[in-house]
Amino acid sequence: MSKGLPKGSKAAGASRIADLGSGTPAFGFGAFGGGAANQTLSAASMSSLLPEDIEHLDSELKVLLKRLAKKDALTKIKATDDLKVYLNQANDADLAKFVFIWPKIFNKTALDVERKIRENMIACHSTLFTRLKKEMAPVLKQVIGTWLCLQFDNSANEVAKIATESFQKAFPNKRADVLSFCQSEIHTFVNDNIVYHTVETMSDARYNTPEEMLSKYIRVVSGSLSIISCLYETITPLDNLNITFEQLLDTPKFWETTKSPHAPIRRAFYTLLKTWALLSTASPLADRQTLLKTTFLNECFADKESSTHDALWDAVLSVTQKYPTLWNAEDIKNKKSAPVRLFKFLEGGCYGSGGSSYPALLALLANLPSNFFSEGVEFCDRFFESFWAGVKSVGVTPVIGGVFVKSLQECCLYLVLKYGDSVFNQANNSKFMDVAPRVLGWLVEALLFPALNADAQFKLGKDDLQVAIAGFIAKMCSTSTIPSAYSESLSASLCDAILSSFVLAQRFDGTDLSVDEFTLFCDGASGLITCFSGMEVKSLLLKQKISELSENLVIKSIERISKRDEHFTAASNMFSKLPPTSSPRVTPVISLLAKTSPPFTPLIHSLLTYISISQEDSESLHTTLSKLLSEFDTLVEGLAEAGTGKEVVVKALTVGAVSDIVVTKIFDSFHSELDAFWTSSVDGKVENQEKALFAISILKTLVSKIAVNVDIVARVLMLGTFQFVAGEVSEGALEVWNFYKETQSGNEEFLDVVMEVWKGCLLDENFPGTATDFVLLFERLHDLYSSDLAMEKLLSKALLDTDSWSSLIVPYKQSNSSLAFIESSYLGSEDGGIPNSAETRIENSVVARVACTLAGILGSVSAITESEALCFNIFQLVTFKTLLADTRATNGVHNIKFEDPSDQIDAIVLDILGKRDRTNTWPTDALSALHSNTPGTYSEFKIALSGDYLEGRVYSKIVSSLFDDMSASSRQSVVDLVQACFDSGYYHLAVPLTYAARKYLDADLSDTFITKLCRACMIPKAELSNSKSIEKTVAGISIITNVLYNCKDISSESFALPLKNLVKQFRVWFTTANEVRVDGVIPTLVSQVALFLQCIIDKRAEFDINVAGFVVELTNIMITDFKSSYKPLLFNSLGLYQCLTSADPETWTSLDKFTDDIQKSCLEHFIRECSAEQLNVSSKPQAELQSRLAYLCSEMDFNILFKRLPLDEFSRILFTKNTDAQITTYRLLSKMTFKLVEAISVRLEMRIRSDDDENGSEKYIGEELAKGLSKDLVLMEPDHLIESKQNLHNAFGVLLSWMALLDHFTGATYDLKRYIINELKELDALPKLLDFVFYALGVGYTTKPFDLAGWEFSAIEIEGLDFESEIGISLLCAHIYYRVLRNTPALARTWWSSCKDRQLTLAVETYTDKWFTPLLVQAEIELVLTTGRSLLEDVDVKASKQSREIKAVYNMDEASADMIVRFPAAFPLKPVEFTSSSGGRTIGVEEGKWRGWMMSANILAQNTAILDSLSLCSKNIKLHFEGKEECSICYSVVGVIDQTIPNKSCRTCKNKFHNACLFKWIRTSGNTQCPMCRSEL
Repeated sequence: MSKGLPKGSKAAGASRIADLGSGTPAFGFGAFGGGAANQTLSAASMSSLLPEDIEHLDSELKVLLKRLAKKDALTKIKATDDLKVYLNQANDADLAKFVFIWPKIFNKTALDVERKIRENMIACHSTLFTRLKKEMAPVLKQVIGTWLCLQFDNSANEVAKIATESFQKAFPNKRADVLSFCQSEIHTFVNDNIVYHTVETMSDARYNTPEEMLSKYIRVVSGSLSIISCLYETITPLDNLNITFEQLLDTPKFWETTKSPHAPIRRAFYTLLKTWALLSTASPLADRQTLLKTTFLNECFADKESSTHDALWDAVLSVTQKYPTLWNAEDIKNKKSAPVRLFKFLEGGCYGSGGSSYPALLALLANLPSNFFSEGVEFCDRFFESFWAGVKSVGVTPVIGGVFVKSLQECCLYLVLKYGDSVFNQANNSKFMDVAPRVLGWLVEALLFPALNADAQFKLGKDDLQVAIAGFIAKMCSTSTIPSAYSESLSASLCDAILSSFVLAQRFDGTDLSVDEFTLFCDGASGLITCFSGMEVKSLLLKQKISELSENLVIKSIERISKRDEHFTAASNMFSKLPPTSSPRVTPVISLLAKTSPPFTPLIHSLLTYISISQEDSESLHTTLSKLLSEFDTLVEGLAEAGTGKEVVVKALTVGAVSDIVVTKIFDSFHSELDAFWTSSVDGKVENQEKALFAISILKTLVSKIAVNVDIVARVLMLGTFQFVAGEVSEGALEVWNFYKETQSGNEEFLDVVMEVWKGCLLDENFPGTATDFVLLFERLHDLYSSDLAMEKLLSKALLDTDSWSSLIVPYKQSNSSLAFIESSYLGSEDGGIPNSAETRIENSVVARVACTLAGILGSVSAITESEALCFNIFQLVTFKTLLADTRATNGVHNIKFEDPSDQIDAIVLDILGKRDRTNTWPTDALSALHSNTPGTYSEFKIALSGDYLEGRVYSKIVSSLFDDMSASSRQSVVDLVQACFDSGYYHLAVPLTYAARKYLDADLSDTFITKLCRACMIPKAELSNSKSIEKTVAGISIITNVLYNCKDISSESFALPLKNLVKQFRVWFTTANEVRVDGVIPTLVSQVALFLQCIIDKRAEFDINVAGFVVELTNIMITDFKSSYKPLLFNSLGLYQCLTSADPETWTSLDKFTDDIQKSCLEHFIRECSAEQLNVSSKPQAELQSRLAYLCSEMDFNILFKRLPLDEFSRILFTKNTDAQITTYRLLSKMTFKLVEAISVRLEMRIRSDDDENGSEKYIGEELAKGLSKDLVLMEPDHLIESKQNLHNAFGVLLSWMALLDHFTGATYDLKRYIINELKELDALPKLLDFVFYALGVGYTTKPFDLAGWEFSAIEIEGLDFESEIGISLLCAHIYYRVLRNTPALARTWWSSCKDRQLTLAVETYTDKWFTPLLVQAEIELVLTTGRSLLEDVDVKASKQSREIKAVYNMDEASADMIVRFPAAFPLKPVEFTSSSGGRTIGVEEGKWRGWMMSANILAQNTAILDSLSLCSKNIKLHFEGKEECSICYSVVGVIDQTIPNKSCRTCKNKFHNACLFKWIRTSGNTQCPMCRSEL
């Protein structure tokens, strides 16, 4: 079958099933193929795919199948992900070739232990059937079993969902036909899984854990049982199906699944039994009833797994209903029978499944044979005793107490009504416990005397018991089949028993009740009577008895209360909870209550209830009560003031039991308490909360009963709106407001009161409310006013006046010249210092709250009528937005909790002000207003005219939203308006307006204007000292620059000539005695000139040689001679220089003359602007300046750099808060490092060695660089690190410091490397770095560390990485770790071996071995193979990357000896191993010496390249045969530490030592004796 079917052929069965999908677009079959292919799990194997099976497949698909055959779960998941994509994208022809090998792949992989693999495979399967339709017909029988099994995947709902949907999509409305067609193959599948397979045979123990194997077994076997259920529910008729499954049903192992230790399998079997039991005909159980009873019915109640019990009961009830004779009353004597195990099941509280098990008991009793309930059969007694005993088990909890009680009541009531003759015979008894059925007695005792059964008291709810008892008795007394004598006896005996127990304070059996027990009795009895009163009782007799009992208990309660004995409190509660009665019998005894002193609150509440009913029902009772409560005013007033007795106060107010004066006093006290609580909440103290809650609760209860004054409702609204108010009070106040708000609709007095408080709180800087609170309060008021007029009035009260806005805005109108970096229209020349502390920043101020509040209000209100006040407030909102942007830009600090309203303000401007000017007439309107000198109603323009540059910028931002839809004529009007403002001296309007419109202006609109402006700016040099002339000139040049922004061609005569003349005038200004100078000219003008020159050079303006030379000289002077505090001058000068470097060099030939001086100055500016005092500055202007300097310094001439050699300064700048500056600094530092390393290496090689060399007095890691390496790093995941800019730049600085340090190893000599490594040991900075690196990579901290596949992390370009992205940070960390392993492996190994976090060390080992070890081994091998052949004389080198081995054969004449280097897993965290198969004797070297040389090579390899170790061995061999002595300490001729030969000897024993070895010996031993002869050296 793997070759596929010939084209056009049909397999067996095609004619029978061809029409299954005919006529349906989803799936159609022209042919169903294949015989009964075995698809059991053991037979279906990916390994059975032969080369010829896949040779015809697409190459991409071949690769996917090979990956899919891997055992690694992650590989398979990725392979199935890719296979999904392939199947969706491949053409049908390629997919058709895949059809006949798909069953092998699907059956093997689709039931994998990994959920994701199963999900992907069923998705692939669905795709194939959807796309190929009929072409999948030949393989249907081969895949049907697995396909169905996935539909019942009990561990992954998504898998089951996809499988079910794909089956339905493939066979719409044809499910029964398909299952019938494939029933033989399905039987084979489920039979093998249930009968033959085990946990071990279903999975491969080599690749799966025992838990995974068991999980798969359970899933497949339970799914197989579910498949059988599905077949029997779907296929009709069942005769053929029974024949097919007959052998399986007669197999003992099949029936053993009912006792499977695995709950999902038992559950599936129970469901199957239910399916069979519900079959109307041909049920397989009909002939297997004995087997069913012994294997299922007698065993099922021993199942203690509660998760299976719902399915268990479905099966039990279905089987019992179908075959009731399976239950036999004689089985009660058998300990292992179903009835006995049912009793144990009930005694165990249904093992925790009471919620589903107890409701099923009634249905079970209804279906049991009647002989179970015959006289003499003990089933009923044992059943209910076991049932009641269950309350003591852990299976019954308070959560299911109600279910327990209800089920117990229903079961007992059912049996009493059906088989209750023996019960009815007790009608002549007078005692309730003798008359009542046992269960009813138990329930009554549990309610009234809960102390008798502690478990019942805890687990059975009082309300549930009351309902069950009342329902039980009501049913007994209203059922016609029950004798009336018995009903009367039952109700009478219950009432008598309760009354007797109350009077005597005794239980039914005559034992005394304690005070606490009597209290519980009164509570239960009153609740039971109340329950009877609240339900519909059909029996008139029972109604009468309960009414008499209630009346008697009222009288007895009053009598007991008047005695004030130990049960006084319980009796008072009984009296207060009993239903009120107006019976004449009550009046004589109620006067006894006058003797009770002091008054008891529940009692008073009850008396008030009696007052309310007596006003109509009993005049005598009312008179008695009124006299009794003559002092009630004082009582209620005292309770209200104390904040207690809520029920009494509410009742007194509602029934009118107090005077109007007291009512007024009470509400005044409520108002005072709420005001006091509001004040304390505002102050953050939260005092008087209990009294405030009391007042709120009273008000909530009195809704719609008593009118409340406006002030109280207003305070309630405030309390229910502001978030700082304590939760309980706020929630209660909001409820009260929701009740009372309708009463205030349209009430202007209420509006005035609330809005006055609203505005006062809004402007109070100490008020803790948020803008959200104020908006919410406004919206709640808005809901009360439906008319437009009322809405306008409400809005007008919310708007602020001029004085209020002025006091809010003025403190933040500070000038900051650095804003010119980011907005050239900003011409402020002095820095006023914008507030920057957390308390004074604008976003934390009152003005921010006001702005957010008004923005929220105006954004939520529709159909607003424009007014002067509205326009003014909108203008101030835009002012706030502008100041907020300025502050954030210059301070670089954002309050992340502050919700920026800028977008909302923009929408308001566009929505409200934009509607007014649909035809874009605002420029002409403003122009007319300007010429007539009466701005009129055009409010924004009027405000801007009377302001300064801030107002001008605000106005330009307002109208900027209207530019997009402007016509050419309207744009010309804008130019005219700008010119008019300029001519009128309104520069603060002209400049920002031009800046806002610069994208929309072109040469056709601006040529005449430009000419006029150029003339206006060409003031004489003498006027440079005139402030008004300077102001006009600066504004004019700024306007020209903005106008030129969008002009693509300025070469026309109308443009070029005035611009050239203006530049020539610049030459006049800045030239003195043939020398270009800028001193004496205000920096603002010089800065604008630089910006203007930059603009026209970018526009390719033509300059003659003299003018070009002047521009270059001016640029040089502005940069090299910069001494001003006005930084925009430096910023624009640098921009001009940057522009010149990219312009046509033929025009700017003189630039080369000044390049070195300018670059030197740029370097100094860069160091200064990124120096220590700027490290923490993260403002946007400062960042722009730093980035511009970084760009200009990035290609700094090496000679300039090396002469300056600012190593320490650059090491500090690595931590500046600017990524561009950090990267440029590293590049420059790297340049200097390479040159410096070269110089130091030469000096070290040329020096004369001495003992002092080992003292390490000279430091090779700079002081500032060492500080940078040692800085603390905050452990944060990359995404969180990016959000925290401070931590991000600090981390980036540390990482770049390590990059700079590791650059020292490139080109360094052995000695220099050794010294640097020793310094690193002393710093002990590497652990901090590695902790951060692995945290950032997710190694040891997450289950899925950063995937390095596809990334060339061993060599990266710093400039090419985005370090403000997660990938950029992760790649840099991986690169640094690679370089650490490459250059300082011993330090990394020390950290790893000493790490105490076992989880981290294992994760690092795995991660290193997977991603780093292969690269490092490859690098070592390539170094040996490429460089070793020339460096190693008489040595043959062989290496294998696969086996990770290097073999060096040292040749001496005819002999040779080998040394083998093996790289372990996780190299270099684990050191290399040096071995030798030949030993040293083959070349005449003693084994001791040979081992010593191998040990020396091994030691050297711990921190250097393997090539160095092999070279050391080569040198030892060569020098040995030249007669050189080895060191008596390290046994090597060439020193491991300093690569020298022994040069120190003992005068006594003549042994020689390496200088470094001897120094280490003396230092570690603490003496100066020879290590060999112990004589003094």
